[in-house]
Amino acid sequence: MGRKREHLWVSLVAVAVASAWFLTTLQRVGTEAEDRVRHERAALERVRQVAAAEIAYHAAHGRYAWLGALDLATTEVPGYRIDVLLPYAMSTKEFVQIAPEQRGRASDRLVQKHFAVVARPWGEGLTGHRSFYVDESNEVLVSEGVATPGGGVAGPLPEVHVTQSDVYDTGRLRWQKLDDLPKR
Repeated sequence: MGRKREHLWVSLVAVAVASAWFLTTLQRVGTEAEDRVRHERAALERVRQVAAAEIAYHAAHGRYAWLGALDLATTEVPGYRIDVLLPYAMSTKEFVQIAPEQRGRASDRLVQKHFAVVARPWGEGLTGHRSFYVDESNEVLVSEGVATPGGGVAGPLPEVHVTQSDVYDTGRLRWQKLDDLPKR
């Protein structure tokens, strides 16, 4: 009887340790998911703020501007990178080609009509799984599942102005209207 009781205690301790480990892991995963959602919401809010600043700048100056020229206290968002993309050329298919400031000078003619703000997560999906896009139409588009292994900024920047409001493929990204996605 002593041996059976000893095996029972060992089994119970093993179950208790496994349960504690499982609950701790579950709690950590839940916290990471909450952090991702919090980062995504902050990035979406910041993209909307930058877009509003672009629209105000356009009203005052008749053109859109790079991030540094906008009247913003900060554009930083934990876990996300914010980029302003301005047009530099029309493609042969009548798409407006857009790029970040590092690419060079924007088109004086096209910058009077177009801009885009993009938020992309850093890391391996730990900071977010969605990229956000807003342009002069003030419509929010989302590209989901942009997290990449290996770190760095996840998902490429769009190379052309996203002109369709439903599902649009910019090469490697698929953008959808935020309002059309199921609510989380």
